[in-house]
Order: sequence, then structure tokens, then C-alpha cells
Amino acid sequence: MTAYPDRRVDLQLHTDDGRSLGLFDSWGFRTVDGSVSATCEARIGKGGVLEFAPPEWLSPGFWENYYDGDQEAAKIVQTELSKIAAFPLEPRISDLTAP
Repeated sequence: MTAYPDRRVDLQLHTDDGRSLGLFDSWGFRTVDGSVSATCEARIGKGGVLEFAPPEWLSPGFWENYYDGDQEAAKIVQTELSKIAAFPLEPRISDLTAP
């Protein structure tokens, strides 16, 4: 997740093919669980930009390496996604928009 001072928030999510990641504006999504993975950390960067992700993902140049096909970066992404997916979620809350 990347949050900008202008209130825009981008989420990094699996794309429909389930094999790649993309950045999406959060306005198109609804939060259904407030759990926060213990594998992630928050960092505030230049201009007050807040990033929240596994520490390795926040390293300068990490995503450039990943998208350039670096196998070590790809391995780190898969490892961290596995950790995030294994993190226990909060009990589901009822859908507040349902009748």
C-alpha cells in the first residue's frame, strides 16, 4: 500500500491472471478485513508518502529488479506473499451494506 498526502492510496494486488502484480487506486475496493500482516512495516518517504509492505519490498530498486526479471526478487515476492496469505485474519464482520 502506498498513501500519498493528496489522499490517494494505491494498493498492490494480484491481477486477474493470479501470476502478476499491479497497482490499483483504492477507490475501487472495499475493506472486508482489518487485519495487518506482521510481515509488513510502515515507512514514510519523501514528501510524506507512506508505504506499507514487507521490508524487502521497500528497498530502493526492488520493484525495478523484480520487473526486470531478477530471480532473487521474484523469490522474495513469492515468499512474502506466502507469509501474508498465511497470516490469520480477524473473524469476518457482517456486510454492513446488506439488508
